[in-house]
Amino acid sequence: KKRALKSIQKKPRHFTGKASLYRAKVQTEFEAHLSLGRSLDVVYAFEAFEDDTSVHLVLELCGGGNLLSCRNFLQSGSYSEKQVASVLRTALRSIIQCN
Repeated sequence: KKRALKSIQKKPRHFTGKASLYRAKVQTEFEAHLSLGRSLDVVYAFEAFEDDTSVHLVLELCGGGNLLSCRNFLQSGSYSEKQVASVLRTALRSIIQCN
């Protein structure tokens, strides 16, 4: 099965806060993925590892793109009730799973 690899720099270029806060943010992201387990709408995280410069998350590969890259949805200028209901249903289901 194919996987995706998300690499997050330990010392980001544009972060002006404390390094310990940023590291906690990265750790929280992975823990959030793990706590959700398998989900219909949230990418599953298999594992994490790190090297000297980055933390790497091994994630489920999703090839469908995202809402912002969906040309038909964004470029149409008008959206049917069915389209909007589908997007909202997906977003709300994800929020409910996070609680």
